[in-house]
Amino acid sequence: MNESFNIKSILKNVFEDIENKALGESISGIPVNFYDLDAMTQGLKGGDFILLGGRPAMGKTSFSLNIARNIGLLQDLPVCIFTLNLKKELLSYRLLSIELGIESGRLRTGRVTKLLRDSSDIEAEIIGFDLTSADVARTNLSSEKNLKIYTKDLSDDLSTLGKFDLIYCQEVLHHTPDPQKSFNNLCNILSKNGEIWIYVYRVKAPTREYVDDYIRKKISVMDYDLAFNNLKQITNLGKALSETNIEITVPEVELLEIKAGTYTLQRFLYHHFFKCFWNEEFSFDENNAINYDWYHPNLCSRHTPEEVKEWLLSQGLIIKFSFEDRYGITFQARLPMQCES
Repeated sequence: MNESFNIKSILKNVFEDIENKALGESISGIPVNFYDLDAMTQGLKGGDFILLGGRPAMGKTSFSLNIARNIGLLQDLPVCIFTLNLKKELLSYRLLSIELGIESGRLRTGRVTKLLRDSSDIEAEIIGFDLTSADVARTNLSSEKNLKIYTKDLSDDLSTLGKFDLIYCQEVLHHTPDPQKSFNNLCNILSKNGEIWIYVYRVKAPTREYVDDYIRKKISVMDYDLAFNNLKQITNLGKALSETNIEITVPEVELLEIKAGTYTLQRFLYHHFFKCFWNEEFSFDENNAINYDWYHPNLCSRHTPEEVKEWLLSQGLIIKFSFEDRYGITFQARLPMQCES
């Protein structure tokens, strides 16, 4: 050994390294972005052969696909999946479910389009489009008259679809990378004197915004099964708070956007701190699905009424109806035949 050193000079770095590894902030292998697991294993290392064991239907495949997705997307490394019992179509749906934050079964439905078909004159032509599941919706709705399904992305040019007398877009814009651009793309295919109906999420109280995004980030690397199971803790908390039947009267706290008033304990936390939905008329899984639908999508922007109103006015639309509550913003607007004073 031909070098000497003073231990004092490197202890600080050693202690920092130990602390970072203990917190899962620095690992020696490939992180899988399940933070507790990364902290315990220090990441995946070359030469490892890892067996994942568990009873049937406990989420082994979901967990494995999440790891594969995280390594491929977040670590930008190649991943190869071998499976003996999962058809390639089903595997594709499950991977889409992870990325989009939508339960894989729901990717196979055309429920909103079917509702519009049933509510309209049979001679009216109904056009639906979807980025991920148009083929499945097209099959499910193949028996419907005057109904077509296309594969389209709201973020892209939609002019090949033609012009429309009514455009209905509920709870979609806030799940696109640029909601205003997507809205403008819809307006470009709106006929003169046609109407557009939209609903987007509203910005909540600041503490609720922070906690919601914190929970969303924690489960964003999970697919439906894992996220659904993790969110049962939030649903159980909402249930427990609701069952206290406690009411509290609070003063206004302007800094936190808390309005003075009387709230049940569950509603007070729900409005101002985090979503913990519970309705005793629903089953536990139905309540949990509502919480899941809020927390799991990776793209989930929130907006102010003034912001969304400006979208409409910038497109020359005349607002016919607007409504806002604590949760969302609704607008119905018409594109005039020509400039109207």
